[in-house]
Amino acid sequence: QEDKSRRKVEAEQRRARTQRVRPRLQLRALISSALQKKDPLWQKWLRQTWKVSELPDGVRFATLRFDNDCVCSVLTLQDGSERHGPLRKSIREAEKDLADLRALQRSTGDTAACAELEARDVQAMTAFFASRLDQRSRR
Repeated sequence: QEDKSRRKVEAEQRRARTQRVRPRLQLRALISSALQKKDPLWQKWLRQTWKVSELPDGVRFATLRFDNDCVCSVLTLQDGSERHGPLRKSIREAEKDLADLRALQRSTGDTAACAELEARDVQAMTAFFASRLDQRSRR
């Protein structure tokens, strides 16, 4: 009973924190996106690096080693909060993650979709670190 109450309080605290932070993050993303769309150098970089003129809806840039060196899917939950998917090296992979997660969310709900998102994130990070270790052992 105590554990259930604690989890309920923690969930409520997370929701409150998300509702305070979300508007600022959304505004920052909107401003950044608007500025980037007008910048010819940004447009050129986007076409050369990612082969697109703009990122698809539900996909955002992320940073692993350098600014904007990865992309990730962004899943919007029932309460309006967002969860970022695993870091990917291609837009196609991030779009696939998003399509799979949205389908899972529709059929089984947010909890299952979040669990799958976390599992994919662990797999992606494990693969990344394993490849880094492999590269270092070859030197």
